[in-house]
Amino acid sequence: MHGPHGMWVVNAVSQRRAEVSLAVPLLRSVEKQIERIEGFRVAFLHHDRRDVRGDMHDVASYEFARKLSDDRTVAEWIAIRFRERYRGFEVSVLLADGSRAHGNTLLSTVRASYS
Repeated sequence: MHGPHGMWVVNAVSQRRAEVSLAVPLLRSVEKQIERIEGFRVAFLHHDRRDVRGDMHDVASYEFARKLSDDRTVAEWIAIRFRERYRGFEVSVLLADGSRAHGNTLLSTVRASYS
């Protein structure tokens, strides 16, 4: 539609779509949020350690704006940042080569693998 009223309707619809997509992001979007903020990739897993499909809906957004300190371990990141927010899932923190980081690995080491 043309004119100020038509533009408002289009913007309102676009705004509503944006709100809906923020409310129920795809799992792959959450994995990308975590990578952007924390500086490493993760893989969401079922309890039996199978990968969760990236097109799964209704996954909570990653609520943190800053990365967890470099002197924390992978196990601490999982306990502090992942476990409460994403109940029902397990997670693997991934090194740059795609291998799984062990729980006692410092986050600085994980992040350095991407350099």
